[in-house]
Amino acid sequence: MVDDKRDEAVKASIASVQRIAMRLADLPPEKREEALEIVRQNYADGIKHFGGDAECGPYRRWLDIQMEGLRALVSEIGDRRGKA
Repeated sequence: MVDDKRDEAVKASIASVQRIAMRLADLPPEKREEALEIVRQNYADGIKHFGGDAECGPYRRWLDIQMEGLRALVSEIGDRRGKA
């Protein structure tokens, strides 16, 4: 039961990141970095909402990893669409 809920949460998280990346890849390349900063701020706001500090320790590392992965995914999608 716990594993099923965890699997659902992971799948939902991955799907969410994929949807964000697809929307960002639709933007012209020169607009993507600005949009990525908005996404980063939204993630940071979520961390803060639950009592964390997005600029400290593991929260910052998680945020950096998320953004690195999102940038890579946006680039890959853009390349496939010929919009790199």
